Amino acid sequence: MGTDSEKRFKHVNHLCDHVIRHLNPSQGLLLFIGWRHADKLGVFTLSHSRMAKHSGLSVRHVKRVVAELVARQALKVLEEGGGTRPATYKITGKWE
Repeated sequence: MGTDSEKRFKHVNHLCDHVIRHLNPSQGLLLFIGWRHADKLGVFTLSHSRMAKHSGLSVRHVKRVVAELVARQALKVLEEGGGTRPATYKITGKWE
């Protein structure tokens, strides 16, 4: 079945080969940043401001791109954020 490290590389290879190439550069960048912070199930909790810091994009642009990724089903919101609490997302490994 492979080690956890092998599984993560398989997951990122799938994202690069089958998902990110269908997205615009901002969408691909944020999906990759999410993967970098995700657990082995593809779940991550990261605020819009942290995504902006890691990507060099504005917070406003990050919010727009995250909404696009959710609409395209590349990300699923598992738990809505609120106040200072960031949302929790799952990388689905697909797109629409």
